[in-house]
Amino acid sequence: VLGNVTNTSTHTSSSTDGGLILIGTQNQTLSGVGGVYGNITMNNSSGASLVNNATINGRLTFTNGSIYIDDYQLTFGQGATIGGTPSKTSMIILNGALSDQGVRKLFPSGPSAEFTMPIGVSGKYTPAAYTISSATTPGSITVRPVNRRHPAVVVPAENELAYYWKVDSTGLEGVTISHTYQ
Repeated sequence: VLGNVTNTSTHTSSSTDGGLILIGTQNQTLSGVGGVYGNITMNNSSGASLVNNATINGRLTFTNGSIYIDDYQLTFGQGATIGGTPSKTSMIILNGALSDQGVRKLFPSGPSAEFTMPIGVSGKYTPAAYTISSATTPGSITVRPVNRRHPAVVVPAENELAYYWKVDSTGLEGVTISHTYQ
């Protein structure tokens, strides 16, 4: 795709290699209320911008460029995966505000599941990784990177991070989980 994409339906991909490849030379927009995507390959150094909430049920591959989601929510379905090499120049970029809707991952019930959210704010790649085992019910985890000191810090020290992750979850009963934030 060289231009913008408007999706108000469900896009499906037949394999992990097929799907939409964003290869424009200017920032591309992904719009459309209720848009569900299969596979998307990000290969545009100018990036892409999400202008509505969206869901990816396939594979999001980072080859070149980032996706800016503004204050919208990007949801990854239970079978969704991340490919390519996410980095400071190829990631999902949020505003860094507590009011952002964030990136959400749906997890199935079952013995184990792993997912790394390739997220950050402009100039800061700060992925959040989750390993879930023993979930007796499905659920979700939503993450918002916040690019400021945590409000509970009364007297900021010189080595205090001016950055934190706001994390919410639903479902996931009977769960054992490991979180890693970078």
